[in-house]
Amino acid sequence: VATRLIAPDQAAASQAGVLVVVNPNNPDGRLIRRADLIAMARARSKAGRWLVADESFIECAPGDSVSDLAEPGLIVLRSFGKFYGLAGVRLGFMLAAPELIRRLRALQGDWPVGADALTLGLGAYADEAWRRRTEAALAERADRLDDLLARAGFQIIGGTSLFRMTRTPHAARWFQHLCRAGILTRPFDHTPDALRFGVPAERDFPRLRRALETFG
Repeated sequence: VATRLIAPDQAAASQAGVLVVVNPNNPDGRLIRRADLIAMARARSKAGRWLVADESFIECAPGDSVSDLAEPGLIVLRSFGKFYGLAGVRLGFMLAAPELIRRLRALQGDWPVGADALTLGLGAYADEAWRRRTEAALAERADRLDDLLARAGFQIIGGTSLFRMTRTPHAARWFQHLCRAGILTRPFDHTPDALRFGVPAERDFPRLRRALETFG
């Protein structure tokens, strides 16, 4: 199967049989608004084409999810590894038309997911109070991270409340400096002036602040 990467502004006009949209996108946080994604899903479904919406980071923008949209050509993927911090559980799920779900379920066999993973996932989704607290805390910490990075000379060019994409002419030096301080960021070979920061836990802000202040 041939695959091709396209720009976000080309998605609506794509004639591909299957179009995969990561929303919000990783690593730049680019977001296609719900109304635009609904229009795209309906147009593609009418034309007999598929739209796969990967919503692994959608808890950062829950109002733009299309997981409630009943459209024959739409598949929505969700994950517990990002917002819920359960990456090691390797748990996610798919929302789609009932007939497609039945076909895929038959291919998975009798025990596709372990009981421990299911217990963790069900518990995470049931804890609405934790979700609201965490959503607010992440937004506040992301704003604080923006302030620290801006003071250090970084340009914020995208992100979600889980990560920030930045630009700096000294990205390679910053990466090495932060590694020496025990802080891992994500560099990009194809964009050498870009660096992605995860939003720190509360306890890690002092260490990040010291590292940003000692760069030279």
